[in-house]
Amino acid sequence: MYKIDKRGNTYSFRYRDLDGIEKRHTCPDNILTRTEAKAEQIKFLADLKQQKVIQKAGAADIDMSWQVFCTLYRQFCSQNKKTVQRDNDTIKLIDRILKIKYFREFTTVAIRNYIDKRLEEGRKKSSINRELVCMKSMWSYAIRELKFPMAHQAQPVKKYKLPAVLKNRVLSVDEINLIFSQITDDKILTLFYLMLYTGMRLKDALNIKWHNIHFDKDVVNFAPHKTDRIEPDEDFTPMKIKLKNYLLALRKKYPAAEYVVPGCTIEYRNSKSAASHNIIDALRSLNIKGASAHTCRHSFITYLFETGNDSTDIMKWARIKDMLTLRAYKHSSREVDLQNISKLPY
Repeated sequence: MYKIDKRGNTYSFRYRDLDGIEKRHTCPDNILTRTEAKAEQIKFLADLKQQKVIQKAGAADIDMSWQVFCTLYRQFCSQNKKTVQRDNDTIKLIDRILKIKYFREFTTVAIRNYIDKRLEEGRKKSSINRELVCMKSMWSYAIRELKFPMAHQAQPVKKYKLPAVLKNRVLSVDEINLIFSQITDDKILTLFYLMLYTGMRLKDALNIKWHNIHFDKDVVNFAPHKTDRIEPDEDFTPMKIKLKNYLLALRKKYPAAEYVVPGCTIEYRNSKSAASHNIIDALRSLNIKGASAHTCRHSFITYLFETGNDSTDIMKWARIKDMLTLRAYKHSSREVDLQNISKLPY
């Protein structure tokens, strides 16, 4: 067993993976003592030993424990999926509600019992559908990757059919001007400036820092929180002069601030629900109904289309990777469609 090293406040240790290659495992941030790090090392190596047994057998043992499966599945998700946090949250919910010890206990009946319990807790059907997607992914991984000797237990459980929700609300120019002229709270106003002039999602606007604002190049760059969680690529969005002037004045007002949006606690930045409610309350105070923080992103993209910008530029500025997603954000009016069709040269 390799010794435990300490670098700064972080503990780590070397180990050999399933292919015999030497690697280093870094302990989580909540491990503060060498005794805790030793316990982490023992647990990690025990799970690794179990993986070697599974790999050598060529198929998962029918008595594989739930904890071992979760360890394997989390490693798979970290390398192959972008919804790691959602999968982790679903695993925690399964632990709390079902309290299973072996993966074979994760049956169709158990999944239906889980759904009934979630409904009793008052969860929305849309949330349950997302959790069911994670469960189906777990079983698909167990069968395809681990060769688990059981039929797919999540497949018979069908998702709830939900009415289609059309996000066709776009803020008018008069409404946008009203927002900029009437809102005086620096925190809320800055969020509106960032979302309406760059198309940022609320989570990105809350966490953007001043080093992401390049006044000399007139661009804003940041790594989107939603689209690329594993290895995010920073994207650049040009900065309109009105946004630049506002941010320059804001920088002078808060010269020591690290984050662009002022007056936010760490909890406020990490939990966007509070900020979302603040945005909706601000819009309602101006008698702007049926809009939310995400309406700003729809408005940004729609007006880029209506002002004649190329689709590839819009995808780059709005940080969208495929045309189907871009089309969902486009809400051109009938008048604009008629103006565009009239531009035909014949």
